[in-house]
Amino acid sequence: MVDDIIVWWLSDEVFDVMPNASNTQRVEEAIGGRDTTDTRCIIAVQGPHARTRLAAIAPDAAAVPRFG
Repeated sequence: MVDDIIVWWLSDEVFDVMPNASNTQRVEEAIGGRDTTDTRCIIAVQGPHARTRLAAIAPDAAAVPRFG
C-alpha cells in the first residue's frame, strides 16, 4: 500500500473505497470496481477545533462520529 484509503460499507455486499485522489487509478487497477469520484464530494474538516467550529454552521455534521 502506497497511501491510505477510507472504506464505507454501504451494505453486506457493497462498499465504497476512497483513495487519495492522486491514487484513484492505481487503487481501481489493484482492486477493481469503478471510479465514482465524479458522483460524490468529501469535505474533510480537520484540526483540534474542527468539531466545535463545524458545530457553529452545521450541528448535524459536527455530531457525526469520527469516520462515521
